[in-house]
Amino acid sequence: MIYYDANDLLGIVSYTLALMLFESIFTFIVIFSLGMLIPNKWVRESTVSFCFVLVVEFTTLAIIYHYLSRNYVYYRRLYIVIAVLTAILLAFILSRIKKLKTIISRIINLLSPLTFLYITIDIFASLVVIVRNL
Repeated sequence: MIYYDANDLLGIVSYTLALMLFESIFTFIVIFSLGMLIPNKWVRESTVSFCFVLVVEFTTLAIIYHYLSRNYVYYRRLYIVIAVLTAILLAFILSRIKKLKTIISRIINLLSPLTFLYITIDIFASLVVIVRNL
């Protein structure tokens, strides 16, 4: 059986968290860019809610795509079209239903402190990775 000391465990966790930080930054850039493509009148007051819905949608679709790419290779292009149409449909629905905006805003407000904690831990983990590689 393999045992790790505290330094090795800190390194393993730090590399994982640093990778997730860069993945989150990449996801933010992609979702923000997609959010800029949707007409402004649809999501004027609810840009944050719309981006949150896009993140949830594309995360779910990425899981489905991972399954389809192994089993149904021929449906990839159709899947991308469905993903884009779903994003447009969700933007339209979000612009029409005010109660949904309120619910999503409350969820975002509840998750904000956890996000700041996660970012702080990720920055610390990235510093550990940098120090270990010097």
